Amino acid sequence: MRTPIQGCHGVYIKKWVDYSSKYGLGYLLSDGTTGIYFNDATKMVLDSTGRYFYIDQAKLIM
Repeated sequence: MRTPIQGCHGVYIKKWVDYSSKYGLGYLLSDGTTGIYFNDATKMVLDSTGRYFYIDQAKLIM
């Protein structure tokens, strides 16, 4: 039996989709967070409370 890693919250990837040839990579985490990593290195995240974040190469926009 494995022992849990100290400090690990147990969040894991439930689903993912790879459209990297055109757009990027999308994912759904076990805590309800959804995210997209676009090919231009920008990112969008929607957390489980409904807050969204847009992250470009230079800064975080909330």
